[in-house]
Amino acid sequence: MNMIISLLLLFALSLSSTDAIASRNHRLSVAQAQHRQRPLFVAASPSKNRQDNDDDDDWREQMLYILNDIRKKANKPAIERSPRADKMAQDHSNYQASINQMTHDDINGSLGQRATKAGILWSGVAENIAFGSQTVEKTMEMWTNSPLHYANMVGNYTQVGFGRMLNSTRSQNDVFWTQVFVYPWMF
Repeated sequence: MNMIISLLLLFALSLSSTDAIASRNHRLSVAQAQHRQRPLFVAASPSKNRQDNDDDDDWREQMLYILNDIRKKANKPAIERSPRADKMAQDHSNYQASINQMTHDDINGSLGQRATKAGILWSGVAENIAFGSQTVEKTMEMWTNSPLHYANMVGNYTQVGFGRMLNSTRSQNDVFWTQVFVYPWMF
């Protein structure tokens, strides 16, 4: 458990209306510093014995079920998946795997910029990322036990998207997970 936690680099970023908040929420921990020192690898195509990241919706439905169970226990309404948020989350997991580094930063811009580019009209957006856990259950457990990640999961969001990418250049433990939470813009 401690090894997984030491390999797991988590932090949450929540934006309500501007991207300026993002720079204040990034804190470099010892685990991050160690993780950033790892050599960078470009992710190759997943081998046939690996899970198909984009086409397999079973894990996404499992994550949604667990998320809505967590929200129900917190007296929050159920959240629903958004195809655009799924694509945004998957693209970010793909990016992290391609650079072999867990990060909220992305060549496509800040979290808010990425949401806008994905065609999401938002007034609030948040992101949870994780690395190292092999299962939906374990990833959700780790996020639930982290106050900032839990706050995103039970926040006043109505849409969610999920991404997962196995970095096939490394071990089976190199799974990059992303959750994107959206509160749509109300006209």
